Amino acid sequence: SGALDIRQFGGVLRGTYRFFQGDLRLALEAGWASGDGQDNSPAGATHVSNSQLPTGTDNDHTINKFFFDFDYNIDLILFRELIGTVSNAIYARPSLEYDITDKIRVKGWSVLSFAHRPVSTPGNAAAYGIEFDTDVSYVDDSNGFQAGIAAGVLFPLSALDRRAPNADLGGPGFPEFGNNTGAARTPQTIQLRMSLKF
Repeated sequence: SGALDIRQFGGVLRGTYRFFQGDLRLALEAGWASGDGQDNSPAGATHVSNSQLPTGTDNDHTINKFFFDFDYNIDLILFRELIGTVSNAIYARPSLEYDITDKIRVKGWSVLSFAHRPVSTPGNAAAYGIEFDTDVSYVDDSNGFQAGIAAGVLFPLSALDRRAPNADLGGPGFPEFGNNTGAARTPQTIQLRMSLKF
C-alpha cells in the first residue's frame, strides 16, 4: 500500500433565541463532516461501521472521512440509526422547544441533510433526505425521575436510493442488491424512555 494523508474536517454552528423569559426557545444548527469517495462494504450499506478507507494503491491517497462523536445525536433515524453518526454530511437543523411547566417540555425539530461526497452514497446523489422529529419529556429533578416519548419520520431522497444495474438512475448500480433496488422507503420510529437516578 502507498502512503496516506489524513485531512478530515468537521464542525457545528448553533444559535438560540429565547422568548417568554426563556420558556420558548427557537434554535438553528448547521453542521458539516467531510467524506471520502469510497463505497462502504458491502456496497450500498449506509452505516459507518461498513466504511472503507483508501489504501493508497490507487489515485486516492487521502483519508477525508470525519466522524462526529457517536453520542452527539441530532435526529432519531438517519444519523442515529442508518448512518451511525454524522459523517460525509452537511445538514441544517431548526428546532422549537417549549417548557409547558417546570417539569414538562415539548420539542420539535427537523433535519435537512446532504452528502459531502455524493459518490459514496448508495444512490450516488447529494440529498439524503428530510427528517421530522418531536419529543415530549417529563423531568422531576427532586427525585431523579425522567420519562418521555419521541417520534420521528424520515423522508429519504436520492442519496439513499439503491440503483439497479443499467437503470436510468445513472451508472451500473450495484448488482449485489439483486431485487432489493429502487427508491428508499420512509422509515418511522416511536421511542419510549424512563429512568430513575439514585
